Amino acid sequence: MPQGTLFTEDFLSEGIAGTDAWREVAAETMVAFRQNLRSIFAGVANPASLNEPQTEERIIRPVLHALGWEGCYSVQERAEVKGRASVPDYLLFADPSAFAQADRKSKSAQRYPFAVAVGDAKAWSVGLDRRGAGAAGDDSISKARSLGSRNISKSISPGFWA
Repeated sequence: MPQGTLFTEDFLSEGIAGTDAWREVAAETMVAFRQNLRSIFAGVANPASLNEPQTEERIIRPVLHALGWEGCYSVQERAEVKGRASVPDYLLFADPSAFAQADRKSKSAQRYPFAVAVGDAKAWSVGLDRRGAGAAGDDSISKARSLGSRNISKSISPGFWA
């Protein structure tokens, strides 16, 4: 696997096509999704010039919405009672009902059992397994991976695979 990437090139170009979730996507759904992605990226002249908050606002959140996650995620939920070491950027919920159940919990750490995945955002030019600039001591991506290791292939999108 190339250093600094989340998936191997082989998986993205060939392996994913062998998954049940991929085979279940209707052709017209995929066409619409690709058009949506092209539209999102057409509005960004140089993704590498964006810092992390800009990348989240202009790319990550629009892509989450295109995948059907709108209304099904929360931001910056602390996994631990003290400290900031485990604060991934996103908790993703299977549907609005799961989000609502989690939202009723008074503490962020109590919301994790309702999530189907955990996500961490980086600036476009920072590998997903790397710390961002000025993030000394931030090991949130490794913690997010361990916290979010549930069956993500089923949860890539609550509405996209339907």
